[in-house]
Amino acid sequence: MSRTKITREFFNQVSQKWDNVQLIKLGNMLSAIFNKNINGLFTKEKLTVLDFGAGTLTTCIPLVLNNDRIEKLYAVDISEKMLEKGKKKLEDLKNTEFSDRFELKAIDLTTETEFPEKVDVVVSSMAFHHLKEPKKMLKVLKSLLKENGCIMFVDYTLTETSYYFHPAQLREEVHAGFETEKVLEWLKELDGQKHSCETFFHFEKPNNVENEPQVIEFDLFLALAKF
Repeated sequence: MSRTKITREFFNQVSQKWDNVQLIKLGNMLSAIFNKNINGLFTKEKLTVLDFGAGTLTTCIPLVLNNDRIEKLYAVDISEKMLEKGKKKLEDLKNTEFSDRFELKAIDLTTETEFPEKVDVVVSSMAFHHLKEPKKMLKVLKSLLKENGCIMFVDYTLTETSYYFHPAQLREEVHAGFETEKVLEWLKELDGQKHSCETFFHFEKPNNVENEPQVIEFDLFLALAKF
């Protein structure tokens, strides 16, 4: 079975139990951080955004809801079931004008790199640690940007626990977080005008895995590259 199929089936299976209060709060927080940076970096009246690994739209719905300058958001995820749940959220809002600003695409950008149009901004929330080659994905996402575009992604700092949520068959191919210094090196290699990678939030979570710490601690970081 291909890596794409394993990942897609895994997230299709967990989609119905994915959202919880903590994730919704996190999505609201991350959307505010993304919007703050978008508004600080761009003067254009209208923007097109791609949310890579959009899941159930937990981050991108409040992102668009609180930024009238985003006229189009492509919600991209490998799992059609995740996106179906996100589509239901849009339908529940009963606001056709708002929903029309979204286009949901169930594709795997690690293998399918063609896209309908170039975008001003790429955002991503906790998707990069699922990738086998996150550095390579940054180059793919850069290729989807318009001139003077921007990539922003949030993920976890490196931890030695197995907390990170992956299909069992792929755990040797994914990442238990990242060292921010390494991420900054990747961003610099993209030759942008501006790059940064800074932590902004500390997490502590219970851990039920045998022979591991009872409490997992890590930080979230925001990585940013402006071109």
